[in-house]
Amino acid sequence: MRFFVSAFVAAAIVGNLFGADQSVPDVESVRAAVRSFHADPERARGNTARIIFQYAEQSRDVQLVMNSKVMSFIKNQKKNFDERSTLLLAFIVGDMEAQWARRETKDNSYAGVLQVIATYQQLKKSNPNLRIPEIENFIEMQRRGELKAYVSG
Repeated sequence: MRFFVSAFVAAAIVGNLFGADQSVPDVESVRAAVRSFHADPERARGNTARIIFQYAEQSRDVQLVMNSKVMSFIKNQKKNFDERSTLLLAFIVGDMEAQWARRETKDNSYAGVLQVIATYQQLKKSNPNLRIPEIENFIEMQRRGELKAYVSG
């Protein structure tokens, strides 16, 4: 896998989740972690997040491109850190699942952002005061039919 991510995101979020074991998790463990994430994204921390992040980083079966455009919601880490970490995980899950569905190793940032939106809406159900302007902007772009072009461009 090629895991393109800004140094900021890697150092601030992904880099802190891995332990000493850097082996690639087996696909069934990853799929189980993804199911666990979908069932309850707020609780998908710890081992679930580690398995997904580790697979995304180590596997050659997925390619993720995380640039500042699609990762704009990560920039303010002092506010809503747990939610933003969960949303980063959502991006990875959405992008990976799209690649698995198509059986091709090719980044699908649009699917990742759609999963970010869906997870954000789940998080808002338990925290109605949650507001992340960058994701609100994604939602508005999707409503106007502009999100796919924005993410792809």
